[in-house]
Amino acid sequence: MKKVYSIALLAIIMIVCLQGYNVHLQYQKYKLKCIDEINDMLVQSVDEEYHNRAKSKNNPDKNGEHHIRYKVFNATDKIQEKKIKEPGLDLQTLDIGSLKKQGILSNYGDAVILLSQDMLEQEGKPLNLANLNEIVSRRMEDKIERSIFLLDKNKKIIKTEGVKKVPSSWVCSKDVAVNLANLRFVRVAMPVPPSKFIAHSIWTLALSVLFVLIAVVCIGYHLLVIKRKEQLLRNRELGVNGIIHDLKAPINSVISVLSLLKVKVKEDKILLDVISQASDKAKLLESDIESILLAAKGGNDRILLNLKKVSLLELTNIVKTDMDILYKKKPHNIVISDETHGDNMAYADELYIRNVMRNLVENALKYSDDGVNVQVLIRNIDENIEVSVTDDGWGITPKDQKLIFRQFYRVRQHKQVKGYGIGLAVVKYVVEAHHGRIRVNSELGKGSCFTFSLPKAQ
Repeated sequence: MKKVYSIALLAIIMIVCLQGYNVHLQYQKYKLKCIDEINDMLVQSVDEEYHNRAKSKNNPDKNGEHHIRYKVFNATDKIQEKKIKEPGLDLQTLDIGSLKKQGILSNYGDAVILLSQDMLEQEGKPLNLANLNEIVSRRMEDKIERSIFLLDKNKKIIKTEGVKKVPSSWVCSKDVAVNLANLRFVRVAMPVPPSKFIAHSIWTLALSVLFVLIAVVCIGYHLLVIKRKEQLLRNRELGVNGIIHDLKAPINSVISVLSLLKVKVKEDKILLDVISQASDKAKLLESDIESILLAAKGGNDRILLNLKKVSLLELTNIVKTDMDILYKKKPHNIVISDETHGDNMAYADELYIRNVMRNLVENALKYSDDGVNVQVLIRNIDENIEVSVTDDGWGITPKDQKLIFRQFYRVRQHKQVKGYGIGLAVVKYVVEAHHGRIRVNSELGKGSCFTFSLPKAQ
């Protein structure tokens, strides 16, 4: 459950971080928009400041509107030379393309305006930074602090209006040229308060917060449901474990009674043989119950083994006898091959390994058609004894082979046969508890081969 909580917490953190990053990107986009607005406002303010210096007293503005007086001359008109004034710079001497690349001009009209600025400066009417600051202040909707700089051609500050020391968090406009002959620029710097961004994007931010809250609530709800289901499963598991554990008590009693009867009927060999078989079956049933208990606990408990020297050939013969009786109505053939030359003693728990072999042989009989052939091969491999159970039954797909040892997993084609999907999981757990290994090779429609190995008895 801790893993589930950790994943859920990580998911919440990721959602919050992504939404935070999204808000950050929106804020940066808003700052770029503000910079564009500041650029437009600065250009308009410079134009208005120029007009204020250039207007004639004889031609005052009307109703706050700027006017330009002009006169059209025809080619045949005679223009008095005294009315022609030489400009400070000739347009024909300017490299307009180079000025565009430097960002000083954007079009030919800008060159005319800058030449006009130079002419005003020659007339003793230079740019008034204080007046420009007042115009900027009037054009701004929010009266916030700012700085306006007059820069030389190297972009070094000549003069400042407003805040002298600009914080690094402020944004700056582009540099707008105000002269050509003596190249100079003006620049505006001002803050973009988060409060403005919040007010501008209130609905977007509200939706982001709402999305995060909904995601957190949904994840929290699913965690609560998972916790309740886990508690329910835990209670069921405890109940099942208790029932299975309680089943062992009467079986132990049966085994004890049978042991007592064996002592009492020593002289009756037939009855003694029957009692011995019943005792063996009761012990095997006890082993089955122990295996089911292990499966119910998910293999989390360490298995307690009663290790001793065990003949795998004898166990195989016992399993064969049991299966022949159990499946006497189904035509089949079980063949045991011993390639150990009598050296088939393993160091193992007799009941658990007998259960393993019975499970593998029974699966070979269950998941096959009538007339199935089952071969059990016992051989020595280095310091281990290897047992292979091969059949010519239905077979298993490669995908199912990877999952078949998982608890409660059942092959889709085999679901018409009654089962619970715990047998092979217990087999794997028991074999690995003996420090052995188990593997499967199978081909659909041709049969399967389950092979497990155990340490050889020294």
